[in-house]
Amino acid sequence: MKDRKKWEYHVIHLNLEKNSDKSTPNPTIASNKFKGALSSEFIKKEFPKNYSTPPKPLHPAAQLANFFNKLGSEGWEFTETFELDKMLMLIFRRELLSETKKEIETKKES
Repeated sequence: MKDRKKWEYHVIHLNLEKNSDKSTPNPTIASNKFKGALSSEFIKKEFPKNYSTPPKPLHPAAQLANFFNKLGSEGWEFTETFELDKMLMLIFRRELLSETKKEIETKKES
């Protein structure tokens, strides 16, 4: 009897809920909360990660293409999608290699 292929699966979920709060924190508002004890300039200087304009991210299509290409290079095949509440589930699969095949592949990569 012929051995059946065995698969391993990788599931990714994308949140479809829109995030409307894309504003960056305001150091002047933070200063006012401390009643001016800390100046807005001081707050911005001391906490640059919190009070600076974030870099513009890649377009979502480019982000997905990069992600799909990475998984594809690892042998994952995109098979299907389905929605679960406000999430889009992406299903990938690849053939489950036997232990012998895995050892050979690992030695080739080294």
